[in-house]
Amino acid sequence: MLSAQFTPEEWAKIDAIVGIESRGFILASGMSYAQNKGLMIVRKPGKLPPPRHSVRYTLEYGEDELQMATNLPPQRVLIIDDVLATGGTLLGTCELCTHCGHEIKGIGTLINLPGLNQFAWPNTPVRSLFTY
Repeated sequence: MLSAQFTPEEWAKIDAIVGIESRGFILASGMSYAQNKGLMIVRKPGKLPPPRHSVRYTLEYGEDELQMATNLPPQRVLIIDDVLATGGTLLGTCELCTHCGHEIKGIGTLINLPGLNQFAWPNTPVRSLFTY
C-alpha cells in the first residue's frame, strides 16, 4: 500500500530505497523487492563497516547520530520510515543522503503525526498511509 503512494512515473525515477533503522528496514526491504529497486540502509553508530558518513540530528529529548555507507555511487532515492513524529530522524537522513551524493526523489512513512512536526524537505512532500 505504501508503494502505491508513488506513481509508475515516479518509480521510474527511483534507483534505490533508503530504509531507516530499524522498522524502516522492514518497509523499505519489501518495497525494494516489490519494485525491483536497490536497498540502502541508515543505521545508528557502530553498526556499519567503513567507509561511512555520519550526521548528528536533534530529537525532542536530545541528540542522536545516523550513519550511511559512502562507497555507493550517487543514486536517486526514496526514503522510507515507519513514523514521522518530530521529524529529526527524517531530516538527519535527508541530510545524510544529500551529503553522500544521493538525490532524494521521494519520502514515505507509514504514519505521519503532523501535530508533532513541521518537517519539510525542498520539493519533496511526505506521503503517508495514516495521518493522525
